[in-house]
Amino acid sequence: MVALVDAKGHPLLTVMCDGPWVLMKPAKGAYQVYAQLMEDPDKVRSAKFTTPSHGQQRIVLQFPGS
Repeated sequence: MVALVDAKGHPLLTVMCDGPWVLMKPAKGAYQVYAQLMEDPDKVRSAKFTTPSHGQQRIVLQFPGS
């Protein structure tokens, strides 16, 4: 599960995905992204980010040992 929330904590997107990649194009602003493993719901990772003025940004959430 991958979830995106805005700077105020309002949920914007939640997706279930089988693959390691999720591509998004959020509007300019500050966000936090959360990821959770389906087979281990106790493992949650998150990262805060601000959209760049141009180009792309890569956010990597790792789950060592999974």
